[in-house]
Amino acid sequence: MGEMVHVPAGPFSMGTGAGEIDRLASEFELAKTWAQKGYFRREQPQHTVALPAYWIGRHPVTVAQFGGFVEAGGYQQSCFWTAAGWAWREAENRNEPAYWDEDTWTGDARLPVVGVSWYEAIAYCQWLSKVTGRDFRLPSEAEWEKAARGKDGRTFPWGDGFDAARCNVRTSGLGRTLPVGRLSPAGDSPYGCAEMVGNVSEWTLTKSTPYPYEPGDGRDDPAGEAERVTRGGSWHSPVLRARTSSRGMNDPFFADNDLGFRCASRRLSADGGHRSVAAVTHKRSDIAHEGRAVVSEGGKEVVAMACICINLQLAGRAGVQERGVKLGRDLYRNSLIISAMDDQQRRQVGTDIAHR
Repeated sequence: MGEMVHVPAGPFSMGTGAGEIDRLASEFELAKTWAQKGYFRREQPQHTVALPAYWIGRHPVTVAQFGGFVEAGGYQQSCFWTAAGWAWREAENRNEPAYWDEDTWTGDARLPVVGVSWYEAIAYCQWLSKVTGRDFRLPSEAEWEKAARGKDGRTFPWGDGFDAARCNVRTSGLGRTLPVGRLSPAGDSPYGCAEMVGNVSEWTLTKSTPYPYEPGDGRDDPAGEAERVTRGGSWHSPVLRARTSSRGMNDPFFADNDLGFRCASRRLSADGGHRSVAAVTHKRSDIAHEGRAVVSEGGKEVVAMACICINLQLAGRAGVQERGVKLGRDLYRNSLIISAMDDQQRRQVGTDIAHR
């Protein structure tokens, strides 16, 4: 799992107020049409929501990170899926995300994963919880919005004025996703979350339910087949969709090339929690450092484990540069699976390798 950022407990203003709609209508012609057709109503009334402290992914889940779930057999293990999600996976014979073999969407390990349904996003979070020993899930839409706009009710993560240089939306003209972090820190939210608007829309835990947001009314229950809220807009979205308070919604089986997700958790403390999450952060530049740290613990099996982590990562880089993107991506995913293991699992695999 990538880096997580801490969002402190407290209230924030959720939704879109009448004054903000008037301001948007003065800046964007499309906002006048939205106001006339009542499209802003799903974001109203604006209201105050108090949340406990939580953690949320700094970036959306990447191709490399989701690849760990695919390669570990997550699509073949019903324990990670909701009942409705598993029934859908079985009926569709789904074994990987849509667009998984298309280099446009997966050719760079740092691209945000797309083509994932809400069911698949939930299953990934369950798998990640198991391999890390931490409690990961999708953020509620309230958690997502607070992380995106802060306590001061910003229209965009960086402020109230739109700035095309800070996000990847339709008017950017790129026509595809960018690797995560490419527009950071310029487009970051007050809490340091990147790509909260544009690039990919993001699934949330929450059912499509009218405001005001009531966390105890069942809207965040993962069971069932209800439509779920999406947030943030994407590379394909108009500016009005790429606001911190804009709400989309889709069936949980829906997947597209502009829809991804990020993870959240409430069980990571401000001290040990951040260190624990850092232990499963898998940047390419960090693998060799992690391997050296593991070697320092001593033991034949630990050394073997560290060596295979480093060698797989180096082979992945070489594969990208010399033998094609797919080979490099596959090798990189294998290194992530090993890196995501806890110490006991690493030692066991290391022992097996050392005794071959």
